[in-house]
Amino acid sequence: MVLFYLVATFFALIVLYQSGKLIVAEALSISSITKVSKIIIGSSIISLATSLPEFIEITNQTIDINNKIPIQFVLNSLILHLGLSLSLVAFLIPGKVDDIIVTRKTIMLVFTLITLTYFTFNYEMVWYEGAFQFVLVFVYVYLNRKEIRIQKVKSKLERKKMMSHIGLLLMGALGLYLGARLFIMSMMYLTHHLWIIIIGCMLPELMVVINALMKKERHLAFGNIIGSSILNLTMILGYAGIIAQGSLVVELKHLWLFEKKVPKSLWIDLPFVFLFVFLFMIPIILTKKIKKWQGLVGLIIFIIYISYLLINIMLKFP
Repeated sequence: MVLFYLVATFFALIVLYQSGKLIVAEALSISSITKVSKIIIGSSIISLATSLPEFIEITNQTIDINNKIPIQFVLNSLILHLGLSLSLVAFLIPGKVDDIIVTRKTIMLVFTLITLTYFTFNYEMVWYEGAFQFVLVFVYVYLNRKEIRIQKVKSKLERKKMMSHIGLLLMGALGLYLGARLFIMSMMYLTHHLWIIIIGCMLPELMVVINALMKKERHLAFGNIIGSSILNLTMILGYAGIIAQGSLVVELKHLWLFEKKVPKSLWIDLPFVFLFVFLFMIPIILTKKIKKWQGLVGLIIFIIYISYLLINIMLKFP
């Protein structure tokens, strides 16, 4: 039985990789036809596709009255997005980035992080605070729409091609969801841990980033990472806050170096998220470039974070 689930996990990874490859190819085609910036494509339609598994999983967990998971899940996912994926992009394909678009996305990302910090200051998020976060999704969509300048598709042949690319992109999105779901189901049979769900939901975004890296599509990968991060804080966390019975709770945990239980999500995870945001975004805004040293520093910080988590696991802190 264990062998069956190992094979299923391997198959899930293949599905995820091929679906990510398909999405990147179709997104590039859509960008070429419409002349829409690759950062915008990445931060809108691709980030929505890669966020779908996270949205469904968090919704299911919240419906099951597991109100301690959403806030921890979203912050851990952000650390994987920014600390791992964005660090790899910076280290492997550094270069110029559209500073105006990045500035707007950074402001949106920092604002959603500040509102999350404010709402969870008392270790919980009630429904109307979740509703506020969710409304920010529409603000984000509006800002994306203002940045889009679509070239009109004139010929019937181009329109047919466009519809074909959109259809294939949707197939890729479905593949990402099914692959992530299969990975989570298979791995949860082998080991029951929240990180399996987090990794499983983060894999669609990582597979898209890997395929973008292979094609040296820095803007597409960058847009996907930032867009997914914003959707995590607004659409996913906001909706969970609305449908939760009671409120979303910041769990208190025993951690190494602390004498009593502390809110790990707020004292450990959130500071790391802010650290990654300022490590990457401020230099990009100032220099209009993402540089290799940022990627190296980001990977070192990410390793420090993961090492701290592993120490807690080895010391058997809950």
